[in-house]
Amino acid sequence: MIDRRMDTSTAPLLDYANPTAFFDGAYRYRSWNGVMSTAVTAGLGAGLLFARNRIFTRLAPDPTLWWIGQGLGLLGVAALLAAGVGLVFVLQGYERLVRVTEHGVTHGRKHWPWVRVARFGGMKYTNGIAITFQLRGRGHGTRILVTTPLLTAERFAELASGVKGFTRATYPDLLVVEEPEIPSSD
Repeated sequence: MIDRRMDTSTAPLLDYANPTAFFDGAYRYRSWNGVMSTAVTAGLGAGLLFARNRIFTRLAPDPTLWWIGQGLGLLGVAALLAAGVGLVFVLQGYERLVRVTEHGVTHGRKHWPWVRVARFGGMKYTNGIAITFQLRGRGHGTRILVTTPLLTAERFAELASGVKGFTRATYPDLLVVEEPEIPSSD
């Protein structure tokens, strides 16, 4: 016979309808970051198409260079299409939700519950701190959630201590790093 009773002395009481939000923000594409990333992507696409054109007009007889030129052309078209989508996002004022709650981390339509998160922390940039986390298991890189504006040092310390306080008893395997990392060039 299976005992279906649960020891509720250590289990947290979660309000699934209204979870406690440690952070509630968004990334706005209509910002300097959104405009610059769209412009850089468009410049990259134009540069690749220009390189393709130079290969075909100067060095066309070599079949190997023909394939390289075709590849550059396809990459250039893909970059210009990505820049077009980015431009639409910028013009429409598209926002992507970024939330850290007692249920986990949410970015846009994707949600990662705390049981899947191995590490939670921040990445320090010159103009603020971005939220970072890493999923459990092999092959999961660090995910960086950029917000508009980036978090201040005080706001990040408040967020990290709130998450650490909540997850300490419930998710003891979760590592919460309270000091933001500095990006390395490795």
